[in-house]
Amino acid sequence: MARFELLSALCVLVCVCAYPEFRAHLPNGYSFEKHPAIGHVEPLGGGQLNSFGKAFKVHRLDWKKFCREDTDKDGQYNGLELGDPCCLYNHDNNKTPLGFRTDQISNPTLQGDVTTATAPDCDALIAADEKAKAKELAYEEEIKARDEARRVYQEKLAKAEAMKNKAEL
Repeated sequence: MARFELLSALCVLVCVCAYPEFRAHLPNGYSFEKHPAIGHVEPLGGGQLNSFGKAFKVHRLDWKKFCREDTDKDGQYNGLELGDPCCLYNHDNNKTPLGFRTDQISNPTLQGDVTTATAPDCDALIAADEKAKAKELAYEEEIKARDEARRVYQEKLAKAEAMKNKAEL
């Protein structure tokens, strides 16, 4: 009997540990308290997968591969519903993606649940971000060049001072 209870406890522990890992692969994956097992027909998980869960499984947990799909066939793609309209979310990266939002989230498994948010011009957002990054990089390079020029100047100044002191001896 004790062996069965231990085995049962381990099974529960494994299920509980695996569950949050999957949610982390989704933008705002922890936003669904009433349906935390977003990929399952049953709100608390286990059993049959819904269309979103099937897509999640087919694409091997790769959000970018099914972000543009409309798994609940409500006219809104998964990324728009989950707050990542530009499909740039990466669970391994702590950086907030362009266009990302944590409000106006809807459930991509429920056809009647849609967001009032609209998709931004992702190409324009990405182009503006790349331009800002290029500008920041140019600024950093300019600072490095100034620092190097200052170092060289101070080095020459120190040599000149040393030569002056040597000449005075």
